[in-house]
Amino acid sequence: MDDNEETLVDIEETLVDNEETLVDIEETLVDNEETLVDNEETLVDNEETLVDNEETLVDNEETLVDNEETFVDNDID
Repeated sequence: MDDNEETLVDIEETLVDNEETLVDIEETLVDNEETLVDNEETLVDNEETLVDNEETLVDNEETLVDNEETFVDNDID
């Protein structure tokens, strides 16, 4: 095999390697897009949980005030 044939074989092997790399990159892109969607859904879930927790905190603070008033009322009796 002369130098030109070897160079051609090298170029063809590099092309195959590059095509495999492109496929890997495209698969990674798809994986990353799926992960992004999952993360966005998780963010929405977390924001809803935060709202729920804030409402629970308000409820608990109101209950605490009620309990303190009841304690004061009972102490007076």
